[in-house]
Amino acid sequence: MDNNDLIIKLGIGITSGFIGWLLAQVTSLVKDWAKARKIKALLLEELRDIDREMERVMTSWSLSEILCLRHTM
Repeated sequence: MDNNDLIIKLGIGITSGFIGWLLAQVTSLVKDWAKARKIKALLLEELRDIDREMERVMTSWSLSEILCLRHTM
């Protein structure tokens, strides 16, 4: 084996390591992005549920106030 073969093998090894590291970084970014997107969707759904529940509570409270006022008169 001469120096050119060693240099080529070293270059291939370094390039392979760099490409592997780069793929790991991209994979991590994609996973984090997907996780953030999922959390955002779940939080929005929770806020919609809270909004529906608040409408129900306000309607119930309003009806009870009306009934209470009628009863006191």
